[in-house]
Amino acid sequence: MAAAQGAAQTDAGSEENYNIFRWYKSASGRYTQADPIGLNGGMNLYRYAGDDPVAYADPLGLVTWTQNAPVYHGAKWDDVSHACGDWTAHGCTAPFVSSKCVCGCDAGSYRAKVSLSMNMNVWARNDDPHASLSQILYEEEKHVRDYKVRFRWAIQRGERLEAQKFLNKPDCDTACKAFYKATNDDFMSGNGWVHQHNPHPF
Repeated sequence: MAAAQGAAQTDAGSEENYNIFRWYKSASGRYTQADPIGLNGGMNLYRYAGDDPVAYADPLGLVTWTQNAPVYHGAKWDDVSHACGDWTAHGCTAPFVSSKCVCGCDAGSYRAKVSLSMNMNVWARNDDPHASLSQILYEEEKHVRDYKVRFRWAIQRGERLEAQKFLNKPDCDTACKAFYKATNDDFMSGNGWVHQHNPHPF
């Protein structure tokens, strides 16, 4: 019998896991029901996370996403100021978020398919006269944590969008544009929020 685990369930008899929208079988690495957004999710309606579960995740059976570990750079003043676009910078965290939202027909209605990925570069001066490299990296971790939260918001926003059905493609396209704008706005406001609520001590 299926045992509830929050919103997810596990069926011990079939060894399948219910990811909110469909069942996943770990033995085969695939879903046992077709993608609810139809061919808009790709030609293979049963694949999990684009057939690349090491790099991607798909916990609800909807949005495909990947979040790579931050890459840290300890560098001299000129390299850091160039990377950060600020000659006074002690360091900076630069996220690169790629988002894709495509609308497709599904049994007479339209649904969106969302994919997201995020990479981060963290820069810190190793020749700063006012702070050690470890102090600067400690402060930059505030930005790393904040951007991870904002990426989670984007995933949740994408999941809500993919769960919707639209009567026509223009309405679906409009929802995709709103998704892009909200995600972009979240990341554009990230630096200011951290500096306002957790100011750096140097």
